[in-house]
Amino acid sequence: MTTARPRIYIPGVEVALAPGVSDRARFAMGVFGVFTALIAANALQSAILGAVLGRDFPVGRSIGATALTWYAWAALTPVIAVLVRRFPFTKGRWRKSVLVHLVASMVLFGAHFGLFGLGSHVLHLAPPGPRRLLVPPPPPAGPVQDAFRWYFFRGAGTYGLIVGGLVLLDYVRKDRQRVALEGQLALAELKALRMQLQPHFLFNTLHAIGVLIHSDPKAAHVMLTRLAELLRLSLDTASEPELPLEVELAFVEKYLAIQKARFGDRLTVRYALEPDAMRGLVPTLVMQPLVENALEHGVAPHARPGVIEIAASRTANALTIRVRDNGNGLSEREGRVKSGVGLANTRGRLRQLYGDRSRLTLANAVGGGLEVILEMPWREAPRPAPAGGT
Repeated sequence: MTTARPRIYIPGVEVALAPGVSDRARFAMGVFGVFTALIAANALQSAILGAVLGRDFPVGRSIGATALTWYAWAALTPVIAVLVRRFPFTKGRWRKSVLVHLVASMVLFGAHFGLFGLGSHVLHLAPPGPRRLLVPPPPPAGPVQDAFRWYFFRGAGTYGLIVGGLVLLDYVRKDRQRVALEGQLALAELKALRMQLQPHFLFNTLHAIGVLIHSDPKAAHVMLTRLAELLRLSLDTASEPELPLEVELAFVEKYLAIQKARFGDRLTVRYALEPDAMRGLVPTLVMQPLVENALEHGVAPHARPGVIEIAASRTANALTIRVRDNGNGLSEREGRVKSGVGLANTRGRLRQLYGDRSRLTLANAVGGGLEVILEMPWREAPRPAPAGGT
């Protein structure tokens, strides 16, 4: 009977915490690979030693004994892994863990000694008789001293190396999980920010249509038609956190087409776009709040003709977007405007995607009006594959 793996649920995100069958299979393959590499290195050493010493050195028997030694430890590694997980060397528990692992190393060394002895008997790896040694044997010692020496060098040393490797592996695994979880949480927050932006934009547009529906039904009908086109384009890009600037501008143009039906000839839009900047990646729907801010605060409050200028330029490492209006700008008393939903949302999305490598600033433009400057790291959209390519 299998049990379900514990999971964390976030809207649109699912993160598994407990190791699954595939994780255990990868762990077993990793353990087998590490010990096989040790055996191969020892086999190479034995082959070189055999070539130096001549035929009297039992190379094959030495490799067999080495393989049996390490594979016996490999068979015991899952038990050690369980002990490392249940008795970690964390603050407040390390004393108890050291004692448990010390006792475990003695018990498992005895188990390893038994496995090695059984395997040697089955595979006939016992030496056939006396042979000439490369170095003289150590002086004889008592059984207690022999057992301690074998345990210290062959038991505790190997056990400690395995524990160290497992602790390092667990640290790397947890670090990768932490990075993956942070990325998934950031993506979930980006989705939430975008879901917050879309109703805000839709409400403002519908409100504008409601104002015109009695005074200018024809203009209201045009706005509704263009709003449907805009929403269709929004649905087509709903799953993309970033889009090329040229695609984002197509969205902005459709939004401005709606607003032209509202403002009529009173609204003029000018573009100053560098061709190289059009391939840069920007957050989806990042420009619409900037343009809406210019319309609501720079154009709508005044009876005079309104002008919005949209510029985009690229440097080696950055993409800069400017949205400027010909309104009154910021007064000295205001200093800074209070961020509404749109601008606050934009700042939050920039922070999630680029951290401190992006900036959104508002300043009075030379000659009057307000200029919103958006700066972000340059990231180029992949070029489409050529037609007929493989």
